[in-house]
Amino acid sequence: IMLPKPNESVHTYYSTQAGEIKTIALADTSEIILGPKSKISTSISDIDRSVDLISGEAFFDVAKDRQKPFFVTSDNVSVEVVGTQFNVQKIGNAVSVAVLEGIVNVFGQGGKDSQSATVPAVVLTAGQKVIKARDLAFESVLAVPSSDLAAWRLGRLIYRDISLADVVADAGRYFEGKILLQSDELADEKITVTLRTDQIDQLPQMLAQTLPLQVQVVSDDIILLKPQPGLENGD
Repeated sequence: IMLPKPNESVHTYYSTQAGEIKTIALADTSEIILGPKSKISTSISDIDRSVDLISGEAFFDVAKDRQKPFFVTSDNVSVEVVGTQFNVQKIGNAVSVAVLEGIVNVFGQGGKDSQSATVPAVVLTAGQKVIKARDLAFESVLAVPSSDLAAWRLGRLIYRDISLADVVADAGRYFEGKILLQSDELADEKITVTLRTDQIDQLPQMLAQTLPLQVQVVSDDIILLKPQPGLENGD
């Protein structure tokens, strides 16, 4: 019988379907709330606590252990905490980290092994958020209301001055179909919108009320957003 070696990490993968939210209890009593269409891998042992957010979004409630920091990585962003509550979201080529409680060290390149001895690029405290696109520097630290951080876990989506492409990509995790954008001009349009997750199928019509676009239903599960006639060339 093969027994695990002492201190050997056990890697576990978790994923969710469209619209599904899953609560994961880790061996160290930390808790992860995994958002829809999301995927993570965890590695928890006597000497190691780390999670890789492969896609989607997750909220972390980390049990405090000063001897064993908790690491989260996603793309080229690495997060280090001792014990705190924070949210990590991956949309397109950007990763955002937002803190509900405690202090979070955020690093820009490499994994936890190379980062743990270096100075963090950003230190976040409660009510703060930072975003990093894959090939760019960290953006300025933003203030984020605690109600925003809890929103998606309570069935509400809040987007503030976010590109339409990112809104469509993130909201798309809550339903089976696809919303497609026909032009780059539409994709880059910055919008602010709030809706319930059970209203996702109404999102295209809500967008059409405030943006110069038309909604075309291609099939039962594909919706195309097109510029209004005469606006295709940015007129």
